[in-house]
Amino acid sequence: LDIFEEQSAFFLPDTPITRAEFIKAVIRACNIRTTTVEEKTRQSRRKTQPEVSPFVDVAVTDPNYLYIKDALQKGIISGVSSNQFAPNKPLTKAEAITILIRALGFESKAPTPGYYTAFADDRNIPNWAKDSVYVAREIGLVSGDSYNRFYPTKNLTKAETASLLIRFLEFLQADLQRDYRENIINY
Repeated sequence: LDIFEEQSAFFLPDTPITRAEFIKAVIRACNIRTTTVEEKTRQSRRKTQPEVSPFVDVAVTDPNYLYIKDALQKGIISGVSSNQFAPNKPLTKAEAITILIRALGFESKAPTPGYYTAFADDRNIPNWAKDSVYVAREIGLVSGDSYNRFYPTKNLTKAETASLLIRFLEFLQADLQRDYRENIINY
């Protein structure tokens, strides 16, 4: 599906995925179109101010800049601080799940506080990710290992990312089919 853009001839499934690579993969998986060069040219003809990156560590000339910018504007991501994104930092499992749940628009679907995610390592899940992990488990994006552990702080590998994105796309497909049946056919 051209979600991953590999520079080498090998996929290297056990290498950690970076925050920038994951955002690019999610945007491509969702088929969200980033601002094109043609649109930038039209904007530059209007003699506007040069574009300034919202993050000091992501240059406007960075090949992943448009993906990061669009994800930020759509509320899918946030930085590691108010002005830093850490694009080359490995992505944790909790961060990845939070991004996918935001991409689905389900960030407010968890029950009121006081619930548990049902993972054996629930106490290790950061508070900012707990709602997303709960929702992701409920919709089938994630499951525990043989000991029912989630490992929220584990760096995500490219292989785990591919598997997670497949489940994400399968959920989108099933949700689209259900929406089509309920809203179009049964109208």
